[in-house]
Amino acid sequence: MTSLPIFFNGHPEFEEISYFGRIEKAEYIDIFDIDMHGTEIKGKYVLDYYSSVWIRNAVKYEKFAQLFEVMSGGWYGLERGGRWRTKKRTSGEISFMEIENYHKVTATDTDPNIFKIIKKRFYNKLIIEIQSRNEITYSFLCSKVKVSPSSRILLFDVTTEKFVDKTEILDSNGLGLLEDKFN
Repeated sequence: MTSLPIFFNGHPEFEEISYFGRIEKAEYIDIFDIDMHGTEIKGKYVLDYYSSVWIRNAVKYEKFAQLFEVMSGGWYGLERGGRWRTKKRTSGEISFMEIENYHKVTATDTDPNIFKIIKKRFYNKLIIEIQSRNEITYSFLCSKVKVSPSSRILLFDVTTEKFVDKTEILDSNGLGLLEDKFN
């Protein structure tokens, strides 16, 4: 079995793929500060994503959409409250174990911040390709990927047009607004 990292709601989860399984996927993840340490590659990542924030208070529901970028939402009544699908950012560290066939190439014609991962049938290694923001493409084989996320969640502030750390106003999974801390 091979563990494949899947990012859901900004948090990594791992899907087990059997020796007979095959998967290929690409995600927009900014992986940077990439360094080789023996047979391990370490780097940092930033992940932008859209995710819900549930709010029970109607006034705070409206105010939230005035302060932060939202894609869509709905108000479901006083008992249930409402939710906004909002732009979020998180970050962390990522490591690739037991590296083989490491290649680093400068390529100006690639899209930056693409993380490709392939698991072929009848093969236990993962094929990794990272297209970084500095126009370098890293490609290699590895046996395992380890993801260490930070606990910080940033929201996109529409007034400053920047991501701001709002971890303190969100519950631990980032899906609910701690309304007593949101003014």
